[in-house]
Amino acid sequence: MLFRFCKRQIATKFVTVSLIRILLPIAVTMDVNLYEAVMEGKVDVLRQHIDQIDNQVTPNNNTVLHVAAQFGRLQCVKEILEDCPVLLRRVNNKCETPLHFAVREERLDVAKALIDCAQELDRELESGGGAAKEILRATNEDKDTALHMAVRNEHLDLVKLLTEEDPEFPLLAFVPSKFNLLTLSTD
Repeated sequence: MLFRFCKRQIATKFVTVSLIRILLPIAVTMDVNLYEAVMEGKVDVLRQHIDQIDNQVTPNNNTVLHVAAQFGRLQCVKEILEDCPVLLRRVNNKCETPLHFAVREERLDVAKALIDCAQELDRELESGGGAAKEILRATNEDKDTALHMAVRNEHLDLVKLLTEEDPEFPLLAFVPSKFNLLTLSTD
């Protein structure tokens, strides 16, 4: 797996495991002011902390991007992704990505921004590609993708978005019979 780092990440924040050097930032508890600013959509306060967002997590290992996605703070999401796109792939204690959070909370605009960022990473040569497919197919500890969550919660706009973005995903096994797959509407 390829790891990308934030623009301001310090090279000394690496952990050596056995003979393999795994590039993981050292996590610290998220600053309360940063958490509240993102929760409330205060982009100006977020910008004051932008050099610290790569390694700050909540007790459940939610990143600042998870928090912004959960509360539907689109401008914060865009600001975070601009400076630290690696957070797009980070998972919390339940193996949930920020996309899982956006879908659970029915945040279509945030989900679209996350997917757009992943697609942009795929276009970059150094990204190695596959970021969009990776986040679309990422499973949480219950083995649910974001699409599974959208279908289960009957978030039709999100089901449509996710299936359009990953048309190869084996959808039929997970769609309740009350969905019309041709129009993505309920009967």
